[in-house]
Amino acid sequence: MATASKSDIADLNWRIEKAEEDLKASRAGLEATQQSLATRPLTSRSSHLGDIDHDIGDSDRRNSGSSNLAPGQQVPWIGMLAATKDTPASHPGYCELCQRSTYAITRHHLFPRRTRTPGRFTDEEREALVTLCWPCHCILHRLIPHELLAKSYHSIEAITTHRGIQAWLRWAKELPIPKLHSFMVPKKPRRTHFDHLLPAIEQALDKIWNDRTFPGEDLRGHQRATALRKLVSQMVGSRDAQKPEIKAVMQSRPEWQTWYNRVFNF
Repeated sequence: MATASKSDIADLNWRIEKAEEDLKASRAGLEATQQSLATRPLTSRSSHLGDIDHDIGDSDRRNSGSSNLAPGQQVPWIGMLAATKDTPASHPGYCELCQRSTYAITRHHLFPRRTRTPGRFTDEEREALVTLCWPCHCILHRLIPHELLAKSYHSIEAITTHRGIQAWLRWAKELPIPKLHSFMVPKKPRRTHFDHLLPAIEQALDKIWNDRTFPGEDLRGHQRATALRKLVSQMVGSRDAQKPEIKAVMQSRPEWQTWYNRVFNF
């Protein structure tokens, strides 16, 4: 029987600790959600947070009918955020939905990847992106299904006509973006037991950048990130050079932001 090494045991202990922290945070988020939902009339509660837009405007999903949201009734935005993990993104940017600057910008595909079938969208539509803060991004996907985003809400102008999004923006703009992030499940800290590889990884990425030999340029999605990881691991000479370390190095170099987005925020 093979004997586990000290590094394997340390890694396992680290994973167990992180799992316990995630479970604790998830329970706290669930309790917050339950408290928010408990304040609403029984007839207007949703069975799932993903269907919360049923309470704020069926007309936006079915193009018929009227809103079921009573005047003054509050949608449990805090509960919805509390049930969502915070983003590991660290690049600053401008949210095109709430129209504010943020320290952690994300990119939203106007034609979601999950709706893509051969021949359905043009290359221009596949590459159509907008920048959103993470709270707006999460609420957008909770309120509007992917298929409806692709069909009817594939521009900022169209998204802002959705009653649920309008209600969210009225509430969210009263709070600073860091406060919105504070309601979310904290992101896991980056693993640090392979930090000794970071200088070698940066050297490898520097060579790729300077030589313009970007791997996987003809690939899409996760395949491009996998191609970069394999090349960097080969150049470093260690299989421990994984995506978390590569991301950490690339995020530390502002000139690589566009490259980072192309590889990891496809």
